[in-house]
Amino acid sequence: MKNRALLLLTVMAFLVGPIAFVSRAAGQDNVWRDFSEWEVRRKALNRVGEDHETAPRYRRRVAAPHLRDINRIRTLNLELTQAVSQGSALDFEFLAKSAGEINKRGKRLQVDLAFPRSKEHDGEKVEATPDELRELLAALGSSITSFVDNPVFKSPRVVDIELLTKAGGDLEEVIELSDWVEKSCKKLAGSTGIR
Repeated sequence: MKNRALLLLTVMAFLVGPIAFVSRAAGQDNVWRDFSEWEVRRKALNRVGEDHETAPRYRRRVAAPHLRDINRIRTLNLELTQAVSQGSALDFEFLAKSAGEINKRGKRLQVDLAFPRSKEHDGEKVEATPDELRELLAALGSSITSFVDNPVFKSPRVVDIELLTKAGGDLEEVIELSDWVEKSCKKLAGSTGIR
């Protein structure tokens, strides 16, 4: 790579050098301006190969926005499962924050993927107790798993109405359950004095 740059620099010097002297002979007094422009171009040419070698991997391949949301929901589901499976006291603040992010990303996916929204749900859900919250988180986890593992997202060529309908229903359930978890955790955190 360095040999190529050196070779390119040498060739450019032989090609551009005479032009600088000819332009001065033609009446242009500002040889340094031409040299500085040449120097800028040379530096730019030398950086061309570096951009691809030093670019982080996440910048090289940009995934579709909905795939990033799906992968983030999958990651949050794993974090929630680990937090609940430890058997210790529940961290309501963490659970509320994670459920809120799942809800936000789920709603964005619903719009991006043009899934129909179901009718408004009947009334407010009652605040869950810590034991009910564990069951609610397990139901949310199974809904998320069903949604993210749908074959529609694994193969872009799969166009099956039944699978799309199931994905839309699963996503609606994820949005509803994550909202319920978030609200319940916020109320439980407020009642125990944890902020």
